Parts: sequence; C-alpha cells; structure tokens
Amino acid sequence: ISSFDPARGSNLMAVGSCDGKIRFLDARTGRLERVVTLGSQKAPTSLLSYAGRPAILVGAVGDRLVALNPTTGAVIRRGPAVPGLELVAPDHANAPLLGAYGQISPTAGGTFVVWNYQTGRAIWTRPPLPTRYKSGFSFAGPGTLAITFQGDAGGPGLALYDYVDRRVVAK
Repeated sequence: ISSFDPARGSNLMAVGSCDGKIRFLDARTGRLERVVTLGSQKAPTSLLSYAGRPAILVGAVGDRLVALNPTTGAVIRRGPAVPGLELVAPDHANAPLLGAYGQISPTAGGTFVVWNYQTGRAIWTRPPLPTRYKSGFSFAGPGTLAITFQGDAGGPGLALYDYVDRRVVAK
C-alpha cells in the first residue's frame, strides 16, 4: 500500500511491503530515497497513510498500529496490537485518530479500535452489527464511523456507529 505525503513541496511517497520495509520514493522521478525496516515477512509493514496537519505517517507493522515520522520513517509512537488486523483508516479531517478493524475468526464478529496517535489512548468496541460482512469503514465526523457492508450478505449496506457512546446511529 502506498501513500503520498501531502506536505507542500514534498514529493515523497511511502510504500509499505510484505517484507517489513517502507520504501520512500520521489514521486516525480521514481528514485528510491531511503528504505526503513520496521517489520519482517511475518510482520509486514502495511496500510500506510499520511494523516493530520502537519502530516504524520500512520499504519501498521504486523498487527501493531504505529505513528511514524513522515520523512524518515522513525517510530514516533507504537499503538495497540489489533489481533486479526484487516483494515486501517485515518481520520483525515477531524482529529489525530487512526481506526483499525481486526477479526480473529471468520465466523466471529470483529473489533474496531480507534487510536489517538498523539495521546496514545485507544477505544476498543464491538458494534452490534454483522461486522464479519463489513467491506470497509471510514471516519464520518467526530465520534462516528461509517461502516460499509457487502450488499449480498444481508447486512445493512451502510451503518453509522457512534464509538464514544457505543450505539448505532443509523443503518
């Protein structure tokens, strides 16, 4: 998964890979600027995204959430480990948050984690929704996740979930 640094004047693109490395490339020329090893083949570096203002690089190494220096890839903060990590989404608009979804077994419901990468605090929640059929999620305003579901699986299609008050707002 790759992500482009939105900082003015930056041409960096960060590319996470299954060998545990992040490759920083000049997006204009394709030239490799640096390689940072954070994980391994058993703990790949993935799901990277630049988030916040100023931008910080957030993502996962194996099943652990991380916040990284956007230019060097140095670890700024390690977040919680999310067993069965499948999806990661930053809150680009509202707060220094990184959301993650993990599901240990295909028949069990999964867990959403909302991690504040500035304070280190995390909220763990299991919405009363058919999360095993989820197809994605994003932040939908302060305290709210928009969760999308596979259309043919009998799920609601789209649900809004308040992860602070732990309630379904709409489906």
